[in-house]
Amino acid sequence: MLFPIDRIPARPYVYGTIFSLANRMQCVGDRRDSEVTTMQCFMMANLTLFEDYRLNLGEMAQLLGTSRQNARKMADLLKRKGFVDLKRDGRNIRIALTKKGKTYYTAREKQESAYLEELFDGMDEQLVEHMKAGLTDLLENVARYEKKLENQQSEKEN
Repeated sequence: MLFPIDRIPARPYVYGTIFSLANRMQCVGDRRDSEVTTMQCFMMANLTLFEDYRLNLGEMAQLLGTSRQNARKMADLLKRKGFVDLKRDGRNIRIALTKKGKTYYTAREKQESAYLEELFDGMDEQLVEHMKAGLTDLLENVARYEKKLENQQSEKEN
């Protein structure tokens, strides 16, 4: 079922659609692979962008848009499956893909590319680039708002 587009202004439509799409894409993604969830695969994808043990769990949580506790649970599950390794570095816990994790992700990456081709079928590259720019701007605005809320909370505590 689609939203009644003509009854919803653009901003609330985009806002609500992002939630709906995120949930639906996660559900579809989870059905595509029984070994690793979509979020676990997203964690692994992010790890491929950085040197081994570069990211700590707090930084990973920020990239995933989740709490540090959720990132830790995901990392622990992936560690039990042999896909990631965790290393304590003072107060930080750093994360890296294992050889098994890199092999798994490389194989899954090919499936993900085909899946993305299907999702973006019929959209020209200019539209996709505009979507990327718009989502990047929105992400920056959310980060700025998060900082504002943190500052307000800090002021209340002092």
